[in-house]
Amino acid sequence: MISFSLIVLGLSLCFLGARATDPAEKPGSCPLDVDYPRCDSVNAKNQDNGCQKDSDCEGDRKCCFSGCQKQCLLPLKAKLDPCPSYDPSICAVILLPPGNCHMDNQCQGTERCCFYCVDYYCRRTVIEN
Repeated sequence: MISFSLIVLGLSLCFLGARATDPAEKPGSCPLDVDYPRCDSVNAKNQDNGCQKDSDCEGDRKCCFSGCQKQCLLPLKAKLDPCPSYDPSICAVILLPPGNCHMDNQCQGTERCCFYCVDYYCRRTVIEN
């Protein structure tokens, strides 16, 4: 008779196999949703251009949620250049606005979300392409 623990182990392995990542997943990350139309303003014609997974998209495009549906979009490339250094002694004499980011993908182009004095800001990286 098969023990209960062997049944649980077998079911767990099946579940893990089903959750494996799609081998066709493309590199890069999806851009954040910032400006997108209201869902009720998207017409049925645009609904046909959706996707379900990266392999549904041509070239380097990824299947990303954008507004009311998934669409094939160009991915963000990883930002690997280091954040610029700063002199902490100037932090006491300058007044800075609240930070404007929490993650690199909230910053434009090659800018990164870097700590500067008291908060995180989009800043130009040390090495720009």
